Amino acid sequence: MRFARPFASTAVTGMNAAADWHAPPRQALGTGALLIGAASLQMAGAVWAVAGGLALFVAGLPHGAFSHTGRALLNRKPYVIRYLLAGLLAGLAFLWQPVAALAAFLLASAWHFTFDHSSGATLRRSAIALIAIGGSALFRPTETQAVFAALCGSAIPAPVMIVLAVCGVAGYAMTARVLLKRPRDPALWLVAVSPALFHPVLATGLVFWVGHAGPLTSRLARLRNWTPVTWLALGGAAVAATAAIILALPLAPAFLPWYAAAAVGLIAPHLLPLRWLSPAADRQGTPVQSSQAAISPAT
Repeated sequence: MRFARPFASTAVTGMNAAADWHAPPRQALGTGALLIGAASLQMAGAVWAVAGGLALFVAGLPHGAFSHTGRALLNRKPYVIRYLLAGLLAGLAFLWQPVAALAAFLLASAWHFTFDHSSGATLRRSAIALIAIGGSALFRPTETQAVFAALCGSAIPAPVMIVLAVCGVAGYAMTARVLLKRPRDPALWLVAVSPALFHPVLATGLVFWVGHAGPLTSRLARLRNWTPVTWLALGGAAVAATAAIILALPLAPAFLPWYAAAAVGLIAPHLLPLRWLSPAADRQGTPVQSSQAAISPAT
């Protein structure tokens, strides 16, 4: 089993050619920098913590526009049509039954994380998936429930939070087993501590980037020969989009559930297996359980 590449923030060192995130010293340095950055945002206040989490989410979105082989998907009309239809249905479902749709979205996210083939063995991926959806519910239930309630525009039933917390417990049990066998895994350590230390939005953003989107974006960068300019553009776009979201929310807080529905509509189709949305030509050579984000081989 190989160490995961937890993030891809050092393009200036020639990431596309040879930056080896398997090396524990580099992993430790990178995850340490993320931890310090997150701690600084947390201490700066809730708005900054939320902004940091949103920036990580936005930075991780581009990997969904490519297949597991690095081929662009958005220039394929059948795929785009199916994606838009699936997203429209997901967004409408969220507006109709927000709590049920949120629960379904979280479960689909866990499935997607588990089978993305990006972050080590299945047990490790499953641990990350369960911490992603249940870690904050376990350590910060009040804050997490408040975030969900704001997104849904309605109260979150206690049983939902209990189920998520149980998922978190299962995720930490799996994490302990992985770390007992292989303790030199800085990325997994960061995933494990984030829900206990940080605001739910920031913690989930960290888990999403370190355990899922970062390794996949790193793989995508090598497949498509990204340059440092590409990385700077990605970072700048993430900051700009996050700033726009943060500035827009206070102007119309009542529309937050609509924003959430739009986000669900944008992301939910990406959680589906690629073969459900891709035309026959794109399905050739795709593993049975490969999802749209599975652009790195199983490890």
